[in-house]
Amino acid sequence: MSSDDMLADASPFPTLVAALLPAFERNDWRAGSHQELSDIEGAICGVLLRLRARLNAIPIINRIPPEILQYIFETTCSDKDSYSGYASCVVREKTSGWPFQLTLTHVCRTWRDAALGTPTLWTRIDYLNDRLLELFLSRSGAAALSLHIEKQRPDALLQTQVDRLKRLDVTLTDRADRTFVPTLLQFRAPALECLTILGRNGCPSPPETVSVVLFEEQVSSLKALALDHIGWWTPGNVFPCLTHLHLSSIVGNADAPDEVSYLTMFFANTPALQYVHVEGITSGALAAGRPKHDEWRASLPSLRALTCSRSYAPGALHLLSSLELPLGVVVRMYGLTCMTPTSAVRPNVLLPPSILSTFTHLDIRANDSDLEVIMDGPTSSCVWLQMSAMHRYGIWEGWLAQLSTMLPLPSVRSLRAATDLPNVVPNLCSQLNASLVELSVYLKAEERDGLGVSDLAEDVPRRVYAALAGDDPSTCVPYLESLKLETFCTDATVLRSPDLVSMAAIRAQQGRPLRSLVVDTGNRSAHCSDSFSRELASVRKHVAGSVELRPGAAHSHFGLPDKFEVAEAERWWDLPDDIKPRLRKSQSTSLSDFEDVD
Repeated sequence: MSSDDMLADASPFPTLVAALLPAFERNDWRAGSHQELSDIEGAICGVLLRLRARLNAIPIINRIPPEILQYIFETTCSDKDSYSGYASCVVREKTSGWPFQLTLTHVCRTWRDAALGTPTLWTRIDYLNDRLLELFLSRSGAAALSLHIEKQRPDALLQTQVDRLKRLDVTLTDRADRTFVPTLLQFRAPALECLTILGRNGCPSPPETVSVVLFEEQVSSLKALALDHIGWWTPGNVFPCLTHLHLSSIVGNADAPDEVSYLTMFFANTPALQYVHVEGITSGALAAGRPKHDEWRASLPSLRALTCSRSYAPGALHLLSSLELPLGVVVRMYGLTCMTPTSAVRPNVLLPPSILSTFTHLDIRANDSDLEVIMDGPTSSCVWLQMSAMHRYGIWEGWLAQLSTMLPLPSVRSLRAATDLPNVVPNLCSQLNASLVELSVYLKAEERDGLGVSDLAEDVPRRVYAALAGDDPSTCVPYLESLKLETFCTDATVLRSPDLVSMAAIRAQQGRPLRSLVVDTGNRSAHCSDSFSRELASVRKHVAGSVELRPGAAHSHFGLPDKFEVAEAERWWDLPDDIKPRLRKSQSTSLSDFEDVD
């Protein structure tokens, strides 16, 4: 060993670093060749890399065990079975810029080693170009793949990777692309769990549709299937393992020409369905007539949630009445439209009696064009209907007057209503007469400067009081115990106190007095409280229980119970905001946001 080597071994590392620059600048040192300089540079760079590695090891984040770091990476990339390059089964959003996985590999060596050592991190592949495809395939090892392709024809790719293909998403951007999808999917896929086919930019209208057997197997092992605007062909497979189904703008076939009949026939091949989302129903041919004896019906004994959105209300309600649903199902039907409310009237019962008998609460919001019906109870069964009439002249009073024909509710004890249609609450009270115990009514009042409450706004409380004060036990809600009145109006005359006092007195004389009267003003001012208190003073002696004024409570929003949130329904498809149900949240039963009906 030379004396210089001995000196280097004996000297502390900082001493060697401090001596490096003076040694380089001494005039008696000259490099023998370009290669010698390159070798020295490489040696110094190697030292710098090791120094950087020790420097990076100082932060706590770089002391995380590799297996935990890998778990964080996987969770960050995707917390669903869907993946970032495919945001929805309806709207495909390409991965923009540098893929997230590649970003992880360029932070530091620790992160790079962890990322490259996680094959599942590279299994969600958006087929944007061949180079990225090859890179992800090589780094994914033998892990199951989720592949998204567009109009390219990667037949060879699918054939070589078919044994580990877990999910396949196909986006069709041109009408001509739809012609090759059935032939593209003519291969066996033993590991495939999810198939999504999107048709964009419209679909062709051929003279007849064709039923196609996918994957060369009549019986398919798919667990999730989404079809959107696929045009002239429909799958003819039996799906005994299918639990998640998303269908949009489906075309019928020769055996079932309208959408509802086709859907019920399709459901016959999906006995294990748990979550169904249907969009774009336009059919309503049977909505106004009596059901035909040969009408298709389907039983879905395992169904947990049925969602129908952005559809024609007569067709959507026809579908609901065509299904045999189990107890515990969550029904969400929103974004439905119709020409007039009467066109959405069904002549038959929409749900099985076993489900209807579990509902103890009914919430109604209605105005000239919009209607919202919410039914729930102590079980997990619940129903949400949200419909809009395309012509504002058609009001929902007629539809609600026939509610008991479509939705007989023998067990409803609580009714909450927010409406400026004067006949709605009396009609509902009449239909729920034998079981109703609690009634909440929102009084929407239009105040006029210096003139008090408008006559039109007074029609709702007048008619409610008249119905409750009637002497006919078949219509006057004889078992009513609690009445709640809510309003944002600061003018206490909105209560129509003379009529309220008269109603309370008549019920007391008839032997069925109110046991609770609550007025919620939504206003905390002392002036407002004093005004409403004076109006309520004369009614107290006619109420067998308490009379309460609750200023400010009406600021809480009319909401849907948490049971309407069905996260598992979006396990495979992360729906965009314009398709997701708009669930209002509340801890109370207030109807005070009636004025915000969409």
